[in-house]
Amino acid sequence: MLRELSINGLAVVKELSLEFGPGLNVLTGETGAGKSIIVGAIGLLVGEKAGAEMVRSGERVAAVSGVFEPSPGARVSARLEAAGIRDAGHEVVVKRELYADGRSRGRVNGEPVPLSVLKKVGDVLVDFHGQHEHQSLLDWRTHVDYLDSYGGHQELREKVWEACRRVRDARSRLEAFLCEAREAEAQADYMRFQLAEIDAAKMEEGEEEKLEEERKVLQNFERLSSSVKEAGDLLYEDELSCAGRLSRAVRALRAASEIDPKLSELGAELADAEIAVNEAGRVLANYLQSLEFSPGRLDEVETRLALIARLRKKHNGSVSDVLRAGEELRARLSALDSGTEKKEELEAEIARWGRELRGLSLSLLERRRGSAGKMEGHVRRELAGLGMKGTRFVVEIRLEDDEGGDVEVEGKRVRVAASGVGDVQFLISPNVGEETRPLVRIASGGEVSRIMLALKTVLVRADDVDVMVFDEVDAGIGGKVARVVGEKLKALSGAKQIICITHIPMIASLGDVHFSVSKEVDAGRTFGTARVLGKKDRVEELARMLAGDKASPVTLRQAKEMLEYAAAQAGAGPDRIVKTARARSSVG
Repeated sequence: MLRELSINGLAVVKELSLEFGPGLNVLTGETGAGKSIIVGAIGLLVGEKAGAEMVRSGERVAAVSGVFEPSPGARVSARLEAAGIRDAGHEVVVKRELYADGRSRGRVNGEPVPLSVLKKVGDVLVDFHGQHEHQSLLDWRTHVDYLDSYGGHQELREKVWEACRRVRDARSRLEAFLCEAREAEAQADYMRFQLAEIDAAKMEEGEEEKLEEERKVLQNFERLSSSVKEAGDLLYEDELSCAGRLSRAVRALRAASEIDPKLSELGAELADAEIAVNEAGRVLANYLQSLEFSPGRLDEVETRLALIARLRKKHNGSVSDVLRAGEELRARLSALDSGTEKKEELEAEIARWGRELRGLSLSLLERRRGSAGKMEGHVRRELAGLGMKGTRFVVEIRLEDDEGGDVEVEGKRVRVAASGVGDVQFLISPNVGEETRPLVRIASGGEVSRIMLALKTVLVRADDVDVMVFDEVDAGIGGKVARVVGEKLKALSGAKQIICITHIPMIASLGDVHFSVSKEVDAGRTFGTARVLGKKDRVEELARMLAGDKASPVTLRQAKEMLEYAAAQAGAGPDRIVKTARARSSVG
């Protein structure tokens, strides 16, 4: 429910604070007294459009704030979470500021939010009916929600949407696969050529480095063999070779060490050196003997290195990169070869979910058609009691052909939305003999409010929006119909908090809380005010409404009787809830 509403600097209201009660809250007052400003302030809290002209003359900013207490299980928490807004638990505080320069700012639980979020949160806080833009009934896209709430189809509708998502996902994956397969097939011959080229090369890791070393040897054969021969001769082969001189030196020191043992260690070191030199000489001799120059081998090495360089350049990398590219080509070609199996798997998945979607869609359509007939009868009976006897109310369910539709239903390709399959629209014919037409094209404001009242009476248990605002729901009615409208509102207020502007005393007398709205002039300025009426004041206000001017003894007696009748119906005194509601205003 809406517990508190504060208005500052809005139109003729300088400062006003209202505390609403549960049940039926009625606002009365003379035409132009400012009742619509209060209702408009609630509209601002739930995202209705605002303009700079709404800011009170002389003020820089107009501010409206409301404290809501959502009932347990309401959708408010989910909306707050989706918007990233802190959930205060037991209450939701909404604030809207309008600036004289045309700017507007909203806050929910102290956090700034854009107008779009304010509307989303507002949709589950307040339902407006009357002369305002926030009329969900005139948006045909909401009609399916009313029908499904009436028939209890939400769970089945969610299953339809889930099956639809599965079908669309599988189709998307199949299309992506086929697209990739088409691209791969177009390149398949070239990929096979590339793979064959890599496989034919039979490259190995480290091969290029070995070939580079071999090429260097072959290119410098003469110089290499000459240098090795010279080194071998100096170490081993010549008469004056290093090995021969070391041999004589070793023998000489061995003889000397027999005289002086201190030379033994040096002699041993020279003996080791002799062995090392002899070994080096033999290694060089063997190396020289193994050297063999072949012009044909040099050509082979050059050709092999050129092939490796070309493949490396082609695949932008090293030998490892070329080998890796070969494996990737092999995998892609293998996937291409197994594409038929993958395609069949996806097609089978689409077919499976398609059957599921079609079965669920037909079931939902059948249930909606059954509920539509029952709903039409219930709403017509309610409308008859609201002064719209003879009004035809039709729930139309249409299936539109769509070549790109998700499922085939009754011979048509139909697109599935989050609300399920098919479009639902309410049609009416207010006058006997006229064809039914969409509500938005034919219903007047008063008729829309009464149609909504009829729907809400039928759907009261299915709808979890706690607050309903009716702006002049009594437009164009009177007498017995007015009493019925009031009783409908009263009955509805047992499950919802109702805030209702009315000009009919019979409806006002049924209110649990009665606010009187008026204007005062002080120091040449007009100020809007509102106050909660007690028993005596209510009698006088109802008498004024009956007389249209000053109350008379007759109208006072009639007003008292109205309140007594309302109290008897409610089983309590006419001012039973006044203690829970207050209105404070500041003038000047």
